[in-house]
Amino acid sequence: MQDKVPKVLKFSEKAVSLRLKIVNIREMRRILYFVLLALFCLSATAAMGQETGFGGDTTTFRSSVEPLSKKELRKLRKQQRKERLRQQVQQALADRYFTIDVDRIYPMRGSSRTVNGFWLTVHGDSIYSYLPYFGAAYYVPFGGGKGYDFDSIISYYEESHPQEDLTRIVLFTETDEDQFRFTIEVWDTGTADIHAVSRNRDQVTWDGQLDLPDDD
Repeated sequence: MQDKVPKVLKFSEKAVSLRLKIVNIREMRRILYFVLLALFCLSATAAMGQETGFGGDTTTFRSSVEPLSKKELRKLRKQQRKERLRQQVQQALADRYFTIDVDRIYPMRGSSRTVNGFWLTVHGDSIYSYLPYFGAAYYVPFGGGKGYDFDSIISYYEESHPQEDLTRIVLFTETDEDQFRFTIEVWDTGTADIHAVSRNRDQVTWDGQLDLPDDD
């Protein structure tokens, strides 16, 4: 009986020791797992910091977008205003609803003159003309008649684009005293020319500008 007690005690000590070793191995694995996980997170954070410029070595970070200089900014704004103006002009012509304010007349006889307060409006199938005229008149009512001061219906309307930035409109209309053929040329800048040929008057040309809303 005395010989068996030490053996049982030795066996228990070995079992306890083996269990402690297993527990230590498991604990070491857990610790190693968390250490590796922490290292991985640090590595990923450092890589992200180098790409975005936050964290890590930010001294080597360079932005691919450089600020515009004042000259480049002025050029960009000018291009934007030009494009907005082109769109406004094209929209007005496409709608067939536009007014040209006339500021100069080129009669067939004599020199050109500066004029103010005159205009030509196209609204759908109608034309409203309040244009000055200097020149000869044939077969017209006493006193010169209405001339180019009239409202009428457009009998023919054609639009073309001889240049990329130019729209040409040809239209025909008539009143109770004359027949008219208008050739209207409008550039994308809004500058316009009006050339008119009538049956009973000299041909004449006017310069002007398309009347558009103010550009904010």
